[in-house]
Amino acid sequence: MNGIISWASAICIASIICAISEFLIPKGSMDKTLRFVFGAFMLCAIVMPLQSTISGIKINVDNIIPQSSECNSAKDTLKQQTISTADDNVEKLCEQSLKENKISFNKITVFMDTNADNCISIIEINIYIRESDKNQRNKVINCIQKDIGVIPKVYIVEDE
Repeated sequence: MNGIISWASAICIASIICAISEFLIPKGSMDKTLRFVFGAFMLCAIVMPLQSTISGIKINVDNIIPQSSECNSAKDTLKQQTISTADDNVEKLCEQSLKENKISFNKITVFMDTNADNCISIIEINIYIRESDKNQRNKVINCIQKDIGVIPKVYIVEDE
């Protein structure tokens, strides 16, 4: 509370000094320059006490910056989410490619991973087709290889 009182009194004293000086100095060509100087003086009178108050505030940065284990956990989560999203997108591309070529399938699974450079790569694409469609096995392989660029593994499952 004493800091606020001393700050307010410093501003009052500075404004009184500026007002008296403005009355005592004759009007003329120096009028604009003096107003600028008085304005700078008032600005200093306002800011200088705040500087000592602000420098007295201590901020504990350790609580603000997240710990490295939290960052690693977030990075791992983001990495897994990215791989999962890419995985879903490749599955949808495979589905779209097979549907465009009028090939029926039961299920598509995609396995992906990242390397040391954080590049996502497709490890394996598995496509499950019915036994009644096993004659389309080569068509499935050629279609996915052409559209996705990966040779899939085609598994034949029993008809339901």
